Amino acid sequence: MKISLAIIGILLFAFGIAAGIYVGFWVMFIGGIMEIIDTIKAPVTQASEIGFGVLRMFFAGAVAGFTFWFCALISGLFIIAAVD
Repeated sequence: MKISLAIIGILLFAFGIAAGIYVGFWVMFIGGIMEIIDTIKAPVTQASEIGFGVLRMFFAGAVAGFTFWFCALISGLFIIAAVD
């Protein structure tokens, strides 16, 4: 039982790394760039959509860090439960 909790904790930590990279880089950063490009290509350009794309790019690192931190916290709890 304790070994399976440790394995779940390690897998969740690895998932946190992958999820942080995916959410931070692809969804937030690249998605923000794509949103700005699509807004500029549109016949009617709204400043709020460009601003939202810039905000997505600006907060990409923070969202990636929070996603990784949350998964690392939960995986740490699994690993601590496996040690006790």
